[in-house]
Amino acid sequence: NRRKFILFWTSEELIHDDDVELVSFLDLQENGKLDIILTTKNSSNHYNIRWILNTFVDNSCFLKILVTSGLCSETCPNEKVPYGTNQPGPFVCYETSDVNGHLMKGCSAQLSQSSYFALQMPYSIFGLGETPNFVETVIASIPTNENQPVRKSKWTQIVPDAQVVLIPYPPNDTAYWIGKLFYTPSNMVSSTLAALAILCAVLIVIIFILHRKEVFEDLTDHEEYKRHWPESR
Repeated sequence: NRRKFILFWTSEELIHDDDVELVSFLDLQENGKLDIILTTKNSSNHYNIRWILNTFVDNSCFLKILVTSGLCSETCPNEKVPYGTNQPGPFVCYETSDVNGHLMKGCSAQLSQSSYFALQMPYSIFGLGETPNFVETVIASIPTNENQPVRKSKWTQIVPDAQVVLIPYPPNDTAYWIGKLFYTPSNMVSSTLAALAILCAVLIVIIFILHRKEVFEDLTDHEEYKRHWPESR
């Protein structure tokens, strides 16, 4: 018998009569949440592609890493960054701490399989949970042969909810590898900014009330002083 996955629907809204032929994941909205691609076949043997946006995860941090080839069609000029394209085989790892101070580690291989309808994403996404701590280290390595040493480089203090593009150029000189950081603010950041703005507004109101109260007390004392010392008028 052929082995296969069986879908178990957790919501009645996702249930339909078509047969599901293929399922894959993709970050469609570039927000670190993995959305689902469904390839279905109806009774007329027609195939359809359907997206299911991930609305089940909220306020969870992520780290998205893409290792490019770092190649140019010709010799790369000094002012041009050799982005290249995504390549199969890079290996990336990260280390960070959770809210309790425990060490968290994770590793992933980029495009480790291309056959049997793998449909792997051209990048690696790590879920950090509700841990808005800095990612302490990110290590990336690219494939090599038996006669070459391991080619890897390390980056430190990466903010969560970020998309990191690592450019291994030149490939044999890891000290010059480039790391680009693209930050995606999450709902947690917006909530924190809103709470901070409300707190500042409350403090301003309290300061204004206390200031007006002090001015009123000064005027009262001044009137009391003039009443007892009329010649000071």
